[in-house]
Amino acid sequence: PPTTTTGTTTTAPRQPAEYIAEGVSVGNADVGGLTPTEARALVQAKFDSALAIRFGSTQLLASPQRLGATARVRLAVDQARRAAPNAKIPLFVTLRAGGVSRYVKTLARRFDRPARDAELVGLRRLTPWITKERVGKVVKQRNSVRRIVAALRTHERVVRIRAARVEP
Repeated sequence: PPTTTTGTTTTAPRQPAEYIAEGVSVGNADVGGLTPTEARALVQAKFDSALAIRFGSTQLLASPQRLGATARVRLAVDQARRAAPNAKIPLFVTLRAGGVSRYVKTLARRFDRPARDAELVGLRRLTPWITKERVGKVVKQRNSVRRIVAALRTHERVVRIRAARVEP
């Protein structure tokens, strides 16, 4: 019987994609089992999510970029690539000088309310007309800046800021 030979083509073995070890997290993002490209996209997306800044019953959303914050995502993912399983890699955040404090000053301009004494403003039908006393409020700016900076560095996305009462 005639014999046939089949030629086998040899190809170089495919290099498996480089994956990050299981259980590794960067900041608050679990990147275990992802490729570095997928991990960078996930970490950047989580960091870019807006902060919910609550003041009383008002909630405002502010992006980290609006607050002058940038994350060193590439550095963190490179560290995650070399990390052992279940490692926690910090995501370093760089803040532009004055970015958060400028934002808090705009909040103060919006929400600060001066105190007002009661005062006689005139007569109505020969009866004195007196305005009511009003307690003021002032955004605690230094405390608010600290809270927002801490939230950016710890990757929290809800921040409560407070106001101080101002008596007339």
